[in-house]
Amino acid sequence: MTYGPSLYAFTSATAATGVEPTNTGSWTLVVEGFDWRGTYATGTQYFKNDVVTDNVSAFICVTKHTASQADINNNNNLIVTGK
Repeated sequence: MTYGPSLYAFTSATAATGVEPTNTGSWTLVVEGFDWRGTYATGTQYFKNDVVTDNVSAFICVTKHTASQADINNNNNLIVTGK
């Protein structure tokens, strides 16, 4: 299944519901990817490796979080710069 930008495989011997793929006892990460999410917005849930912008720079989310402030420069995001 996809969860955020990544693909996971259910590996538990017992069926379960409500178990997030980040639970390594039940899921195995198959492919870790990036997902362009556009402009960073308060109240939006972001996943690790979501890529967002503040219309000037690009940022990669380093933790799953819900944006509680419009300030993109926080511990949940890593700025990406280029030349």
